[in-house]
Amino acid sequence: MKMLRMLLLLAALVPAAREVLAADPVVSNVQAAQRTDGSKLVDISYDLFDADGDTCSIAIQASETSGNDWWYPCLSLTGHVGSDVIPGAGRLVIWDLGADAPGIAGTDFQVQVIASDNRVDHRAHSPMNYAVHQSGTRDWTDPVLVESVARADVLVVTAFLIWDNGPVEAMHVVDMIKSYNPDCKVIGYNLAESIRLGWADDALGSYGRTLYDALLPYWSYTTTGDTLSNWPDNVGLNILDPDCRDIIVTTFVEYQAQSATQFDGIFWDYFPHVYWIPDFVSCDGEPDMDGDGIAVHQDPDEREAYHLAQEDLVTRLRAATSDAFPQILNGRRANSDSTLASLGDGMNYELFPTMEFPGPERMRSAVDPAEPISLWHAVNWPRTTAGGPYLLIENNNNYLYYDHLGVLTELDSGDYFRVLGYLFDGVYPIWDPNDEYTEVWPANPLNLGEPVGPTQVIGDVFTRDFTYGDVWMEFKGGDWPDPFRYRVKLNGNVVEELDVPYHFP
Repeated sequence: MKMLRMLLLLAALVPAAREVLAADPVVSNVQAAQRTDGSKLVDISYDLFDADGDTCSIAIQASETSGNDWWYPCLSLTGHVGSDVIPGAGRLVIWDLGADAPGIAGTDFQVQVIASDNRVDHRAHSPMNYAVHQSGTRDWTDPVLVESVARADVLVVTAFLIWDNGPVEAMHVVDMIKSYNPDCKVIGYNLAESIRLGWADDALGSYGRTLYDALLPYWSYTTTGDTLSNWPDNVGLNILDPDCRDIIVTTFVEYQAQSATQFDGIFWDYFPHVYWIPDFVSCDGEPDMDGDGIAVHQDPDEREAYHLAQEDLVTRLRAATSDAFPQILNGRRANSDSTLASLGDGMNYELFPTMEFPGPERMRSAVDPAEPISLWHAVNWPRTTAGGPYLLIENNNNYLYYDHLGVLTELDSGDYFRVLGYLFDGVYPIWDPNDEYTEVWPANPLNLGEPVGPTQVIGDVFTRDFTYGDVWMEFKGGDWPDPFRYRVKLNGNVVEELDVPYHFP
């Protein structure tokens, strides 16, 4: 009977590199030993102290690589683990290693105990490709928010809302996030071709007011002379003018350099094929940035200049920052034009797959090797020198179905997208609720380790093997929101399965 020998045991503390607003929990005296009775159970004991007396969420992570990564499947846990663990000495967790890893033996195993008095779940996940969007105003003084979003591998936050809020800007928000997770890439959302009218009332010297004042000469208009707008209370800019582009880039770079909150990269919003005005925006006439009286969609020269201007924004910022500064491009042109995408480090797919791909079998088109703009090809477009590609996929619409037990159940798009993240390196799923201001996280974090080979495709079936498991996906029809069935295994055990209406867990 193969046994597991635990070599080194680590206590994981909530980091203290940030300003401490309340007492952090402290884990100490971690001990682990596998029983010798043939049960393969591992006893993990630890002491938990919290000066505030808060109950804690406890996560156990395991490594078979002497702590180089913490992806080893560690699922069958009982005892003082999960939520609502009361501090005290001699806390005990029993890990059924035989259930999680049948037939596995090793000598380089470690375990760590992670405590959170903010009730944040720190169970491990892999591959390292989970993303979170935090649009709009957020309360960055809330330690629960900061610790929660810090679990992401890529986090997008609105740059100007941090830079233009004096107390928040001075909090070193990115440093706070990285005190929990140094590997989290915090990306600053930035407008690419418009400004907000409300910035006119901001304080002098603020990011928004500085942009508003500097870009007043570069407003764009329609064929009838109306102010051009692509969003409520926004004004479109004439980015065809190189001076306009220079102001956008240099202002971002200046605030990035002088701010107490410095971002790891930029999220550009928005790069369409032609200037896009949604139905709910009142705008008389057609977009006419060059002012020749011909709408951009009817003016080949203007459209070409528009495309070159988008590309120049990316290349100008690259020259003003560094090759290591990621740029994620939002918009349908970035999702379908390899020329633009190749200048950046990744793309964001809104309402995936319903906006970018032809129907009705949209999801099939999104991953079909025969479709030239599918993920199969798009992951090869962006640069890789800044850690990319970063292909963020999201859909914040809610879908419900009655499951096999007759229970009305929400179909979580993030779970579908995680399967694509396993099959396509560089794809970052987002568990995105209907409320875009709420951070969500998978209810069932999974860690399969590294892939051990490429994705295999036979007909409608996609499969891929990982260090600790495998992923199987088969198309039904491909139409969203129920395009395929899938199954995820860890060490031979099914840990997630979906074939509507059946689901597990």
